[in-house]
Amino acid sequence: MRRFLLPLLVPLALLACRGTRPDASASAAAPPPDVRPLNAFAGQRVAVLPAQRLRPADTVAWGGRVPPGRGYLVAFDSALAAQLGERGLATVWALAADVERAAKRNATYAADPRALAVNALLPRKSAPPEDLTEPLATQLRTLVALTDARYALVPVELRFERGATGQGRAVLRAALLDARGSSVTWFGDVVGDSSLALSPALAASPAARLADLIAAP
Repeated sequence: MRRFLLPLLVPLALLACRGTRPDASASAAAPPPDVRPLNAFAGQRVAVLPAQRLRPADTVAWGGRVPPGRGYLVAFDSALAAQLGERGLATVWALAADVERAAKRNATYAADPRALAVNALLPRKSAPPEDLTEPLATQLRTLVALTDARYALVPVELRFERGATGQGRAVLRAALLDARGSSVTWFGDVVGDSSLALSPALAASPAARLADLIAAP
């Protein structure tokens, strides 16, 4: 399948509105913006991995206030599972809980799905690699095979940042990876709603936005 790399730092609808204003005939003929770039995978078997990392340092100093442990990331996993369920994907895709159960049953050779080697996929000045490197390539190939899938949706990192209004918001770096082909199919930053305070609900917002890229609720 052809690869496509699409950062999502701003809503796609806004991107479509930039530039000079087209005339009426051009507007009528223009196709709608691709608001669901991952829709082609809705009918395929995809393994959803648990959220990997929470950035401790951020521009609103919220990451350091999250209690130690994986509680906040587990809340995100639950929110994403609920959103995918609302879109009818719970029986098609292998959700994070399914992947964890499969890994525990095969703990002698399966990597911990909550601690993958995702460093190369973290936000950075340069673009992520198009091909997966080791040990991540082998880790994903094994985990995805246990769930009879080919692709893996990986919530790589959840971070907090200050938006244009001065309020904080949660931003998720996510990637859709071809585990069999050891390649990056898609990656992007999914921006959640703004808030005046840190709360568990902040994790639900980027989960909903990520699910929106796949299918409508």
